[in-house]
Amino acid sequence: MFKKVIIIGSDEAGISAAISSFLSGKSQVYLITKMNDPAPFISYFKGYPISFYPKISPKHINIILGSENVELFSKEKTVVVRTKSEEFHIYYNSTILSTGATPVTPLIEGIGKRGVYNLWRTSVRNIDLSKASKVVIYGAGIRAINAAETIAKMGKKVLIVDENKEILPYLLDSSMALRIRKYLEAKGIEFELESKIERVLGYDEVTGVEVRGAFYETDKLLVDLGVTPNSRILKRAGGKTGVYNGIVVDDYLMTTLPNVLAAGGCCELLNLGLNIKKPIPLKSVARRSGLIAGVNAIRGRYLPAKFVRNIVTILDDLELISVGGTKYEAERHGVCYEEVKIDTEYAQVSMLLSLNGTILGVQIIGKHVLPLANPISTLIKEGGTLNSFLHLDLSLPYKTSNIFSSIMREALKR
Repeated sequence: MFKKVIIIGSDEAGISAAISSFLSGKSQVYLITKMNDPAPFISYFKGYPISFYPKISPKHINIILGSENVELFSKEKTVVVRTKSEEFHIYYNSTILSTGATPVTPLIEGIGKRGVYNLWRTSVRNIDLSKASKVVIYGAGIRAINAAETIAKMGKKVLIVDENKEILPYLLDSSMALRIRKYLEAKGIEFELESKIERVLGYDEVTGVEVRGAFYETDKLLVDLGVTPNSRILKRAGGKTGVYNGIVVDDYLMTTLPNVLAAGGCCELLNLGLNIKKPIPLKSVARRSGLIAGVNAIRGRYLPAKFVRNIVTILDDLELISVGGTKYEAERHGVCYEEVKIDTEYAQVSMLLSLNGTILGVQIIGKHVLPLANPISTLIKEGGTLNSFLHLDLSLPYKTSNIFSSIMREALKR
C-alpha cells in the first residue's frame, strides 16, 4: 500500500525529504513549490549522494509548480494548493513542512530604493560594485564580515552598522568577537556599533544613510539582519510555534498537529550543547533534518533528530569556528556555565562548560583550526567533557595538532 506524503516547500530540507520519503518505502510524494520553471528546480536534485534525478516521474514524484497559496487541514488530512490556473485538494498520510525562513528586512524609511541588497538573498559577488566608492552594511553577522572583507579587498571603503555592542553577537562571545573586529579594522573597515540606521537617503537609488543623526554617503547598502521562520501555514492550521516564531517539533520532527512534520529553517530544532530549541538556519542542517523527516513520515518515530550548530568561516588571515552554544544563549535560557580560555601559538580558544564539565560550546579563532570543527561537534553530540579530548585519537596537521595539544594540557590540569 502506497503512503502519500506531501512536502510543502522546495528548499534543501524539502528536496532531502522527497529523496528519503521515496527511498523509505512504498510512497507517492507530492512536492509543492512556488517555482514556475521545472528545469532548474529538478536540477537541484543533482549532487545528492544517490541517483535520484532520473527517477523523478509522475509515478513517484508529483511536482506542483507555481503555488500561490497553500492551506493545511489536519483534521481532514488534506492540503489545498492554489496556483494561477488550478486548485488541488490532496489527501495525505503525512505532510512535511519545509517552508524555510525569510530574510529580515528592517522597517526603515527608504529601504526599498535601488542599491539595497539583502545578503541572505544575494551574494556580494553578484552585486556590481565597480562604481561604488563606499558601502554600508547593516548587521554584523557572518555574512556581513565576509562581505566586508571581500569589498575592502576591492579598495572600497566599508562601514558596518549594528545595534549590538559587538560583532557576531550570536556566534562569538564579546572577547572573541573583539579579535575579529580588530582584524577587520586593520583592513580599513569602520564600525558604528550600538547604532541603528534610521533612514535611507536618495531619490530612487540609495545615496546615503542616517545613523544617530549623522549622515554617511554610500553607493550600496547591504543588509544582514538574519531570518525569521516561515511558520504561517502551520499556525493557520492550529499548530504551535515557539519563542523564536519557529514551528515546535519533538525529537522526531513531529509537530503538534497529527501526521504533520517540519524540517529546516522553519522549525525550532534541538541544539545540543545548551540543550535548547531554536531555529538553525544552515543548509547542512536543513538537508539532514529533511532526510530524517522524510524517513519518519513513512516509518513513524524512527529516527531522532538532534543537531549541533557548527559555523565555520575562512577570512584572509584567520579561520573561525563556533560550535554549540554561546554565553549569550546560556544566559538567555538560564543555563549555568563555566568559561575556559586557552591561548596557543596559533589560536585563541574559548570553551563553555556546564557545571558538571559537559561541553556546551567551543569557539576558536586563529590559523589551521578548521580540522577541529567536526571532532568538537561530535563530542558535544555525545555529551563529552573537557577530559574527553584526552581520549580522541586524531590525525591532524602539525600546527592544528599544536592547538589540540594545548586543549589536552588544559584537560590534564583538571
